[in-house]
Amino acid sequence: MERLRLPAPADSLWRLAAGRLHDVMEHLPEGRPVFRLGGGTMLAARWNHRRSTDIDLTVPDGTNMAEARRLHGREIHEAMTATGAGRVALTEKHFVFEFTIGKVEITEADPRPGVGTERMECDGFPIDSMSTTQILRGKLERSLKHEPPARDLLDVVVARKVDPAALEAAVNMLSHERQRLVTGRWREATYRVDKEAPETLHGVKDEYKRFTRNLCSHAIESFEDSLYIASGMEREGDSISITTRTLRDRRTRRTTPEGLHSVLEASGMNEYLKSHGPSQIEVEHRIQVVLTGQRVEYTALTTGSSPAPDRPGAFRTADPGKRTRGGRSH
Repeated sequence: MERLRLPAPADSLWRLAAGRLHDVMEHLPEGRPVFRLGGGTMLAARWNHRRSTDIDLTVPDGTNMAEARRLHGREIHEAMTATGAGRVALTEKHFVFEFTIGKVEITEADPRPGVGTERMECDGFPIDSMSTTQILRGKLERSLKHEPPARDLLDVVVARKVDPAALEAAVNMLSHERQRLVTGRWREATYRVDKEAPETLHGVKDEYKRFTRNLCSHAIESFEDSLYIASGMEREGDSISITTRTLRDRRTRRTTPEGLHSVLEASGMNEYLKSHGPSQIEVEHRIQVVLTGQRVEYTALTTGSSPAPDRPGAFRTADPGKRTRGGRSH
């Protein structure tokens, strides 16, 4: 099992609280699950692009944190206070433990996409590390509900540099309307975020410091550069290629027929096709066409920052031997 090293000061917070956190999970009616670790701490562990003070954990939906709170809320509060938590807040699906060096949050929720976690060991405890796509999707969803923190926007900018495929997957899982809402929220937050960025972002790697100035503008550019303008699937023998195109990049993922559905889920393509394509029945039919060896090209009719939700997408099929160029069949 691979070992996970958390960035400072989150590493100290984990060593302080991990044992008690696992004791807390013993109170869950469905038994103690393995934590999923996501958020900026997981990204900072992968990229070493900034410091991270908070730890974001999730447990599977249906774990019943509400029942643990009802039956054992006082025990949980006392246990975490004894560990050094200055504030403990317990709601039905969200526990918060604040320490002087950072904050630990546990949320009952399943990540999207539904696959992509990897089992690792962190200071003697098993933990499921969330994929970069899952984490970025969560950050985009947060922007739809709350004021975006500067750290989320920096993570988006850095993702465009170090893992553009993951950012593309997260961005395109959103519907056209939600894509507009995210960038709209970022534009509205420009003054606040650009003012707070130098004060709240610590330990930023030298190569990314320039992005902390005009951070919202850089984040919006990274987001809009990640929008798909087309995608296609093709089978050649025992290999299936899934190709996506943005205005700047063309990307191809390869898998086997047996692994196709898992790759479609992990890459965010399942949600992309539901949000931007024809009916789900039609999508599933066209996937079956691919599995029989034909080529299928799907055009989302999304161009840069000006998506056209009023124009329906369409699948096009071509003979197995034909290729496409520039979105047209030849």
